[in-house]
Amino acid sequence: MGFSTARDAIASLLGLPLWGAGRAATMLWLQFGARVGAPTKRNPTRITGELALHLQCPWRISGPDGIVTGSGDMFVCADPGVPVSAFDPGRPGNAVADVRLRAWIGSHAGRPLVVVVADTDRFGGFHLGLSGGFGLAAFPNRAGGTEDAEHWRLFRPGDDSPHFVARGRGAAHE
Repeated sequence: MGFSTARDAIASLLGLPLWGAGRAATMLWLQFGARVGAPTKRNPTRITGELALHLQCPWRISGPDGIVTGSGDMFVCADPGVPVSAFDPGRPGNAVADVRLRAWIGSHAGRPLVVVVADTDRFGGFHLGLSGGFGLAAFPNRAGGTEDAEHWRLFRPGDDSPHFVARGRGAAHE
């Protein structure tokens, strides 16, 4: 992936469909573009997007009716009957964010949303405008002593090429 700036990396998503989203611990992952095989030893039939975006900074998905979900929803249990002490936000599946992500992606499975706008800011944040009036915003919010903290990364799953990683000290291939 030959991007020289975060703006170039985010712009590479223009025109691509967003068809998958989920979590690994408190990291949001998103699948863009064509569905491609990316087998692993553990999952030889694994399918991913041609590009994957991983977010480890605050994020928000919005739509015509308001916020669909955001990173804060990872810390709220979707089942009010589960005791607070039994809820683990680092374990995907039963947080409000998980439920809302599944429903949102599922509601667009027949016609995936497409990236129509890609903007970045000077702090490593970005906004993706999606068809249907939806949007994804990422906004790094850490300062001081966190220069190596990862905000987001864009890469080709199953490909050994370097990932494009945005950190507090800037963005580069790693």
